Amino acid sequence: MDGAINRFCETLRLSHSLRLEECGIDQNNQFVFGRKVEFGEYKNLIRALSNNPDLRHLANKSVVCSQDLPSLNYLCSANEVNRTLRDGVTLATCNNGLLAWVRRKNIEQAYGIVNSVDWRMQLNRGIAQAIKDKLGGNDSDYYQASQQNRIHVGECFTFDLIGEGKPPDLTNCQAVHNVLVPVATDGAFINQLKDAVFKVFQEADGRGLRRIFCPLLGCGNAGGSGQDLATAVALARDEFRSTGKQVPELILVGMSSSDKDKKACKAFEQEWNQLVLQNPATPSRPPASQVPSAGASTSLSAAVTETPLDPGVTLVTCMGGLLTWVGRENANARISYGIVNSVDLGKTLSFSNAD
Repeated sequence: MDGAINRFCETLRLSHSLRLEECGIDQNNQFVFGRKVEFGEYKNLIRALSNNPDLRHLANKSVVCSQDLPSLNYLCSANEVNRTLRDGVTLATCNNGLLAWVRRKNIEQAYGIVNSVDWRMQLNRGIAQAIKDKLGGNDSDYYQASQQNRIHVGECFTFDLIGEGKPPDLTNCQAVHNVLVPVATDGAFINQLKDAVFKVFQEADGRGLRRIFCPLLGCGNAGGSGQDLATAVALARDEFRSTGKQVPELILVGMSSSDKDKKACKAFEQEWNQLVLQNPATPSRPPASQVPSAGASTSLSAAVTETPLDPGVTLVTCMGGLLTWVGRENANARISYGIVNSVDLGKTLSFSNAD
């Protein structure tokens, strides 16, 4: 499915019903809606629907409803990829692109979205335009703030999405991270791309966001490769981890209908796997058995082991048990946390914490 048909389906889902004579596809292959539609643009849409096996049943209707579309799971599942890589990175391709993938994951937890912008902040192409339109177009607070906060290559401007008025499928989105990526012909391409990713990690961490959805930065018009992006992300990861903080989960999303994106994803995965083997995840601080906590006795620290596993799991033994370990970690905690309690069937909570 091409970009114009993707936008048609997304608009239909949000609007619930559309009159086809009020929709079209212009000469630049952009979906047209909300203005006077030329007859030729309308015919372009009908032709595109007729040529799509999943949507040709819509071509003879005057009014189409969201129920007329194939199920979201069916429409979006063909040819897609969703791979969880090591070290907190997920690689996905989605028929309908980044925002469609975000929509499916929206309810899981709070997150930020990375937007690749042009230096003039016009936001009139690709994912930049899609995000701008999703947030209200040229009249939106997001667009106006972006215009007033232009950035240089490798920098990031974050717009916080707070309060009412969020799109219904982005209710858990807390921030949009605008980044300006370099072009591959620049001799400092990978380092500048690394700087952009690092800034996104900083911005997300500062807002307590543990998940970031991101396009394949530098792999489109910038002329870079998936291998370049993997190297840049690995460098940003290592630099951020050296600050003693946990790197947010990074979900990279490309278009499964784009051969360029599929090639970039394949190259990213191959390079990432090699880089992780060369430099596996390391704890953000030395194990407690080597560096006793302040005030801990030598005998207590000698009985402690802390083994970071991959990904995102740490295995600990502590002489005083769970609450003793929590108490020691609480003083240095950088993020809020919860405690899991194993209870008995009657919930009398009368057993020891050894259970």
